[in-house]
Amino acid sequence: MSKTPLKPRKLPPNLPKPAAHPSGELMDTSKPYTLPLNKEISLSRCIGPYTEVDRKLWATLVAHAWDDLDKTSVHEVQAQDIARLFRELKGGENGSAWIMTSARRLRMSGLDWQDHEEEGTVALLSGLKINKVTGTIYYQFSDFLIERLLDNQRFSRLRLHFMIGLSGKYSVSLYMLLEGAANLRRPIIELTIDELRDRLSVPNGKLEKWFDLNRFAIDPALNQINDNPIAAGFSVACEPILKGRKVERVRFTVTKSAQRLTDETALKPKIPRPRKTPNDSGAFVLPTSAYEQAKKAAPGLDVYYLETEWRNWIAKKPPADNLAGAFVEFCRGKYQGSKGAGGLSRGMP
Repeated sequence: MSKTPLKPRKLPPNLPKPAAHPSGELMDTSKPYTLPLNKEISLSRCIGPYTEVDRKLWATLVAHAWDDLDKTSVHEVQAQDIARLFRELKGGENGSAWIMTSARRLRMSGLDWQDHEEEGTVALLSGLKINKVTGTIYYQFSDFLIERLLDNQRFSRLRLHFMIGLSGKYSVSLYMLLEGAANLRRPIIELTIDELRDRLSVPNGKLEKWFDLNRFAIDPALNQINDNPIAAGFSVACEPILKGRKVERVRFTVTKSAQRLTDETALKPKIPRPRKTPNDSGAFVLPTSAYEQAKKAAPGLDVYYLETEWRNWIAKKPPADNLAGAFVEFCRGKYQGSKGAGGLSRGMP
């Protein structure tokens, strides 16, 4: 008996418009693919039976569905195409049985988030099925997750082909963590040993000492990144910070590759230049979009008050090419400064 095609559910109205979009071709490894993933998602610790292969598969499913995330709730892809991509990049097993095994773990794994407006939890995958005759995969994400994926004002641009090719239990997690630091004004991330173990989802009782954590998790991952900085998009230096004779913290410093800087210039979202006001002597008016972006960059702060501070501050600086962008970054810096030191080092204007 043939199955009745699943009717996609109606998506919620007014889903966010993504600020950044993918580049390259997902299924063509000669055209490296990048996925602009919401930074909160890429930096979060997922809860559940989540493995490195699952991270790769989940990002691949998101990438394949990207253009239709705001159009349909059910996405389709051929199992053989996913399996072939992973085999080419040395990131998967032969056949496609592993896809269903991984999907089961993804369905049982969740993502928590919290900001000034809300807190929530969501499964990484709502469901997945494979037609055994045609080999077609059908899969779904929840509305809550779609909303988070599309709201990528702050994002990490994952180089998916490189990520799929990584080997080692913790390499993908560390790569995603470091990629999240690459676009910071000061691309440095500093974590205690416990914080680093938590971000990498190291099981309790495993790799508790820096010697073991570095030997079995950190060093193998960094070697893969630094051996191929063009594909990774950056190189990274790792510095253990001692307290007495004990390693208390670890500092990672990320340096973007020259090719990546060139690529990002071409991909950078354009913010409209501010227009001159007709009734004064050279004052400028910020576009509405700048205030909207500033509110997202500095949630909970009065961006109109910050505008006054920014105008006073910028008056003492050399002229900026992109005043609207400079204002948004000023607000972001104020917000990050208000949160205090610790965790990711972001810098201030």
